Amino acid sequence: MKEQFAGRGTEFGYSCSPLIEDGKVILPVGGKDASVVALDAPAAATVWAAGDEPASYCSAFPSPFAGGGT
Repeated sequence: MKEQFAGRGTEFGYSCSPLIEDGKVILPVGGKDASVVALDAPAAATVWAAGDEPASYCSAFPSPFAGGGT
């Protein structure tokens, strides 16, 4: 993750747990334009990437939005 997405904030390693949601693996990797990424594991492909903040030690978690799912 650090090499592929140029992750930052992982000097002490990763301590988050991957989130599996709707067939995607979601991870906070801390890269530019890839603070959080969603991966399609079987296809070995990036589904989406967003944000510019360094990685944190907190895992991603699903949160429902008004009128929608997670």
